[in-house]
Amino acid sequence: MSLFEAFHPAAHGYRLQPASGTSYNSSKPYDSALTHPVFLGYDVLFDYSWSQTTEHINIRIPLSTSTTKADLWAIIEVATLMAGFRKVHSCFLDINLWGKINVENSRWLLERDTTKTHMEFELEKADPTWWPYLTREEASLQTANEQVVSDDTAMELGNKNLLMWADHGKRDADLDAAIKYYQIACSRGVLTAQLQLAKIYADPDIFNNAAKAIEYYELAALQGDIESQFQLAMAYSTGEGVPKNFQKAVLWYESIIQHGPPHSVTALFRLGNLYQRGMPEGDQNSALIEPDYHKALACWMKAGELNSADAIFNIGILYLNGWGLHQDEEKATALFVKALNLDPTVKSRVGETSRKMLEEIERHSLRLKTAGSASPAENVERGSENEKKYSDDTVEWIVWGLLTMGAAAAYFLYKRRLSSSPN
Repeated sequence: MSLFEAFHPAAHGYRLQPASGTSYNSSKPYDSALTHPVFLGYDVLFDYSWSQTTEHINIRIPLSTSTTKADLWAIIEVATLMAGFRKVHSCFLDINLWGKINVENSRWLLERDTTKTHMEFELEKADPTWWPYLTREEASLQTANEQVVSDDTAMELGNKNLLMWADHGKRDADLDAAIKYYQIACSRGVLTAQLQLAKIYADPDIFNNAAKAIEYYELAALQGDIESQFQLAMAYSTGEGVPKNFQKAVLWYESIIQHGPPHSVTALFRLGNLYQRGMPEGDQNSALIEPDYHKALACWMKAGELNSADAIFNIGILYLNGWGLHQDEEKATALFVKALNLDPTVKSRVGETSRKMLEEIERHSLRLKTAGSASPAENVERGSENEKKYSDDTVEWIVWGLLTMGAAAAYFLYKRRLSSSPN
């Protein structure tokens, strides 16, 4: 039996107790600043703390300030961790990790400042997921209440307490109870619990904690939840709750695209927007990413094939300005008309200048349809005063000849309107 086994309370079936001032709640695994006793040397009991991300585990063990790295030894294996003092041949850490780690990318070091010294383990998880516990010993020490509560019961109690919180004066006790039960289900991988916790932490009327919400959205996203994947893609592209990360935003959008329509249409459109914007210089959280109009065009074309009016409109903007391809105003106008035909509300989602342009094109398209059954001479004869400036013989014969090509005719009239406008 190792010294850990002889002296650690877990070896004798006792609940691990936190250090003074530390909040311990075994149903709250993602607030992982938990501390547990560790036997050091022959006669002193200290505490270790641990924290995690989806990819890494960090363990800190406080030591005497006189401790040097030469005094220590450690063994890091795929599922176990051991450490001790060389001089007294002791083993003060001997644990079976809850999950597996990548040994080659894990290490230990000694951190020192003027008042404290810590032995620190930086471990890379073999699988990017959240651990409900650091060790399998902890997992065996779940409370009897948690062991008997089923996933469905935990969700039912969580929902009940959240409703009580909303209906009875928003008492902290009701919200705490709801979170507790959601976390029980969350630790077992229940998707609806992960989403509920994400929404609770994101809610501006409750916690308004975007960073905490992202933790739970990531859990759900790793299970394939599309809503959560959208949340992560937007968070990494805007920097809300997490540092901006262009590559991660792209990866999450690409993950959504794999699900196919209708979600892939929105993801392709937004991914195109991301490529078109890039990430501007001077952003303190991310490197400069230049706009990539070719990749933006590729995304929007795929979305356009799935009848995304917004994507088709954006392709028109590229042609209108000559961004990433040859400038072609006629093709741009044809695309604007196509976007309007697919979804007239597209003009409500663009800037003021683009909206006015679309409204003008829309009016000219309507004029063409009205003129479709008449000859050029008849249209001249019955045209109003406002329309006559478009109705000289040359214009009318051209329009009449292009009626079967609505987009091109709309372009012609639009250009003429611009040339005759006093502005």
